[in-house]
Amino acid sequence: LPQCIATERPDRAVSFLNEGQVLIVMENAPAVLALPATLLHLFHAPDDTAQRWPYGTFLRILRLFGLFIALILPGLFICLTVYHPEGMSLSLLTSVMESQERVPFSLFTSTLLMLLVFSLISEAGARVPGAMGSSISIVGGLILGQAAVQADLISPLVIIVVALSGLGSYAVPVYSLTLAVRMAQLFLVLLSGLAGMPGLMLGLFALMEHLCGLTSLNVPFFAPLSPRRVAGPDAVAKPPVWRQRLR
Repeated sequence: LPQCIATERPDRAVSFLNEGQVLIVMENAPAVLALPATLLHLFHAPDDTAQRWPYGTFLRILRLFGLFIALILPGLFICLTVYHPEGMSLSLLTSVMESQERVPFSLFTSTLLMLLVFSLISEAGARVPGAMGSSISIVGGLILGQAAVQADLISPLVIIVVALSGLGSYAVPVYSLTLAVRMAQLFLVLLSGLAGMPGLMLGLFALMEHLCGLTSLNVPFFAPLSPRRVAGPDAVAKPPVWRQRLR
């Protein structure tokens, strides 16, 4: 997980200084590093400051929701369809089983394969210069997903789950945190395929334990929420500007 935030925007660098953080300016580099960086800082986008406080709060909650979707949805899908089908409604389970009858791969293999393909398409689109990169990632994902479904190689529900988890990871404003989410996503899918719901819970517990042990310049990664400490109110919710006086 990233323990510092790199930014090329002067307005965001100034906002870090106003919050009492440290900036490291590197020679011949266009970005500066902001420290200490907590988990909440990784969900703050530069545009939050320029918008009214209800809009910024709504967008931050939306990003947290996207993180949970990206992290938990593929593993939960594997748990329910492979190990715990009693947790699904009968109509949904029937639809899943009917679509799976024509597919040669298991749901676990299909989900893991499509997550890797989606990450490959995203990385390829990010490396293509110019505005063509985003078009390649979107069009490539649509074409490959549609072709795989028509060829009866992948279940349509797998494509939906992978697409939703991909959209959730795109909602995270820091790119390095997006990569960490994708790696943790594959880790949870592997545990879910091996042990079902106990494996998913064990993986989430291991991730939470790792998060609680991380620090950035001796500041806990969950600060100021855990351990509770005196800090400004700009955490999950974005309060009005007149309340943001305490660093």
